[in-house]
Amino acid sequence: NCYGMRQDFCCSISAWRMANINGQTRRKICWKFPSSSFAGLPKACPFHSPHIAVGEGTTEFPVTTDVHFKPDFISGTNNGNGHAIDAVIDDFKEQFGLMKLTRQEYSDILQDEGHKYHATAVEFIMPALENQAEEILHKAKQVIQQANNEIDVVCVYGGGSIMMREALEKKLKDFCDRAMIKLLYMPKKYAVTLEVSGLNVFLNSKVFAALKEASAANN
Repeated sequence: NCYGMRQDFCCSISAWRMANINGQTRRKICWKFPSSSFAGLPKACPFHSPHIAVGEGTTEFPVTTDVHFKPDFISGTNNGNGHAIDAVIDDFKEQFGLMKLTRQEYSDILQDEGHKYHATAVEFIMPALENQAEEILHKAKQVIQQANNEIDVVCVYGGGSIMMREALEKKLKDFCDRAMIKLLYMPKKYAVTLEVSGLNVFLNSKVFAALKEASAANN
């Protein structure tokens, strides 16, 4: 998601990320985050950042240095909101005498604050989310420690990070604070679209154009 993107965080009401692809393509993407999210972040490269991309069934933990993915740090686990739902859905159905309920339907109830079962669905899933968050935190610690804490900021995003936030953010921040690492937990508005934005930068870069030309020539 961050391929070809040079991090240059500014401590202001708007944080600007400058995309610089091999020094050829530069574009500005403005994300309006609270300035406190970026206080103390280094403005100079190289910029070391582990990513925690939380999905429905898997969580990925790549590490980037400036614009480059580090191949020794690309890993993932089978954790996410879907596993938490699977752990509680049968008890939830029994609670209300429901004959059937899919994982997606349970997820829809969680997102619909006006649904009559919403509060109970949240109550049921929180312990399971806590378990998922513990496993994600454990893996994140392993990745950071493997990098010998040479990390500037941990970035958390992905569709699953929204529901996971209450269970994960404080624990992860406590660990990051002890290690003197910044935590950027993406706001809901950007959590789902961040990877798409990064892919868009890559697809519109001269690097991708060159790859297409090379592929066409080889064929």
